[in-house]
Amino acid sequence: MSYKRKQLPKYCLHKGSGQAYCRIAGDTHYLGKHGSDASRREYDRIMGEFIANGRQPFRHPDEITVSQLIIRYLDHVETELSLSESRNPLCPFAPIYTSCCKQNNLYCGIIFPV
Repeated sequence: MSYKRKQLPKYCLHKGSGQAYCRIAGDTHYLGKHGSDASRREYDRIMGEFIANGRQPFRHPDEITVSQLIIRYLDHVETELSLSESRNPLCPFAPIYTSCCKQNNLYCGIIFPV
């Protein structure tokens, strides 16, 4: 049975600028002038982070994914709708919206935490 070897991203030349770069999960990391010691050190540093992170792209701890952003936004909307309902008893769609989301536990393909 054959298996795919886990290889490191390649050290590449960007022909238009003469810069060295490597791609990790679609993100391009420019390293400096191709062939220079500084660009090789930067490549080694980035590969060290990549390997230390379990061959997953490195993400800054403050970064969030799009799905996390949407879930936070929908939580915010739910809070605002419940507040607007308490301020304005004539707001008929607020309880329907929130109960529909909670009953289905799914909205636009995003699973809400229970």
